Amino acid sequence: MESPRRARDSRLPALARDVLELIRDLRPTYHFAGDYHEPGQRLAAAGETRSYELNAVNFLRPHRLNPGCIGVLRRAGPDESEFAFVDAPWRDEHTRSNYRTL
Repeated sequence: MESPRRARDSRLPALARDVLELIRDLRPTYHFAGDYHEPGQRLAAAGETRSYELNAVNFLRPHRLNPGCIGVLRRAGPDESEFAFVDAPWRDEHTRSNYRTL
């Protein structure tokens, strides 16, 4: 009988299974997947890896940058780091018509 983990993994597309297997093997601290057209969010990942999905860097509406498309990874040392999505007021100043001039 298949393990519950393997059964869950079998529902994923082949490429996603390959990435998940790589994460399990290498055990990175962070994993980022991007250019999806969904709000950025933390994802469940294997083991201790912190996994995030980032939205496509684009404009949902002409005057609103996609939510969760930009994040900052701060690293203070080999064992001290944090990631956060950018949710700052300046983000709303960037529009489809002016972002190239900023």
